[in-house]
Order: sequence, then structure tokens, then C-alpha cells
Amino acid sequence: MMKYLAVFFILMSVLLSGCSNEMYDIRISGYIVEVEKERILVAQALTADEYQEIKNESVKKLKEDGVMLIYLDTSGGNFNVGDEVEAWIDGVDQSYPAHASPSKITKK
Repeated sequence: MMKYLAVFFILMSVLLSGCSNEMYDIRISGYIVEVEKERILVAQALTADEYQEIKNESVKKLKEDGVMLIYLDTSGGNFNVGDEVEAWIDGVDQSYPAHASPSKITKK
């Protein structure tokens, strides 16, 4: 009986660890302030009014002002400066600006 119980717990551990980690993804949102060939720069945690105040600032000025910025890798997509986006990421390179490869990006 103990042997079966041990096998059961081992199988459950394997099954649970094999589940998708999508539920652990971090959701971020913000406005695109720069578009490059394969990545976008997003200013995070801004209201629409706050974005209107900074939208004409240079990236250098945004960095100096401490705006929360993150580069998100894109594989295509039709993104433009000013688009409000939402992205799901599971890890972030803590450089400044931060960098991540999202599992999903959507326009709001």
C-alpha cells in the first residue's frame, strides 16, 4: 500500500509541475513610445492623461524622468507609437529599460 501511495505522489508531482505556467505570467500594460523592427518600447502604468503629457518626449527624457519602460520582443504585428497594449510575460531582464519576451501582446 505504501508503495502505491509513494507512486501516486510522484505522479502527481510530475503532472502538476508539467502544467502550463501561463497562469503565472505577469500581465503588464502601457503605451508604445517607440517601435523598432522586432521590438517595441512600452511606458508602463500610465493613465491616458499621463500618456498625453509624455507622448512627445524623447526616450532619453523618459529615462531621465524615471518612467517605467520595458522593451517587448515582437515577431511581426502591426504596432504603432501611441497604441495601448497589454502583454503577458513570465520573466524580465532587469536592465533599464527592462526587456522581456512576452507570450502574448494585444492592443487595447
